[in-house]
Amino acid sequence: MGFMFHQFKGGNLSSRFPDFIGIGAARSGTTWVARQLAQHSDIWLPRIKELHYFSRSLKYDGPSYLNDSSLVKRVFSSEEHFQKYRYHLYRAIGSNLIRPSLDKLRWDCLYFFGQPSDDWYASLFATADNRIAGEITPQYSVLQVDDIKAIKKLNPDCKILFMMRDPVERAWSLLRYHDQRFTPGLTKSSISQLIKAAHHPAKLAQSDYRTILNNWFAVYSREEIFIGYYDQIVESPDKLVRNLFDFLNLDHDTVSEKPNSKVNQSFDKSMPELFRIAMSDYYYEPIQSLSQEYGGHYTKWLKQYDRVLKRK
Repeated sequence: MGFMFHQFKGGNLSSRFPDFIGIGAARSGTTWVARQLAQHSDIWLPRIKELHYFSRSLKYDGPSYLNDSSLVKRVFSSEEHFQKYRYHLYRAIGSNLIRPSLDKLRWDCLYFFGQPSDDWYASLFATADNRIAGEITPQYSVLQVDDIKAIKKLNPDCKILFMMRDPVERAWSLLRYHDQRFTPGLTKSSISQLIKAAHHPAKLAQSDYRTILNNWFAVYSREEIFIGYYDQIVESPDKLVRNLFDFLNLDHDTVSEKPNSKVNQSFDKSMPELFRIAMSDYYYEPIQSLSQEYGGHYTKWLKQYDRVLKRK
């Protein structure tokens, strides 16, 4: 049963829904994409990159702190998703203390203390004015079809951005990310422990590109979904940015930051070879299926797995 949303009834006349939504995948360059888009004078992004509105149901793994409308629970409950709420709230308070701004304070109060609903979600984009507005929440990639249909019904003209990465590389990047921020020492664990951590269902779900593509293409046409790859950020970032702007019907000449800058980068630590072998074997058949259908970057990843596994 899909997680259904309140019907939008108009609310504030200046409120509006986003023109595009980034749906992931995590550790696939979404923060870099957000940074490039934010440099464009005709694009508006919220202060918090990941709003998690459409993934707020507790059936989705992650920061579902918007699932409960009770502000008391969000502020005082010991449940993990409310702890994440307070983490982001404290960061926002610190930001407002260091660099005070009335507009920033207003938006933060609306996001953290408002009652989640479609009207509330639309109001988060009210200050975008005539600019193209969007948000990027990687967890949206694993939404079930009913919830994707609900987004389409709520906001029929919204475009979708989806970035992918070699799932083996993505798995290691996620482990490094958690080592750096949440689970210190994780990457020093045994190979079997690393493989077990990489096989957490939530981590595997965002690399299940076949299911993700099937679910989103069941609701959106291919013309409505921009698909990019982490490899492009490394190999041809300028071209990727131009393609993004073309997709959003924007000019190219207003970017003030070079597109090859790196953001939200994990600390540098080489992937253990045994981990690479195990994960290459795990992802071989899914990527082989995508390679046979689409070629391109999937074929490139598959060839890398062949070299690692010494199959050819």
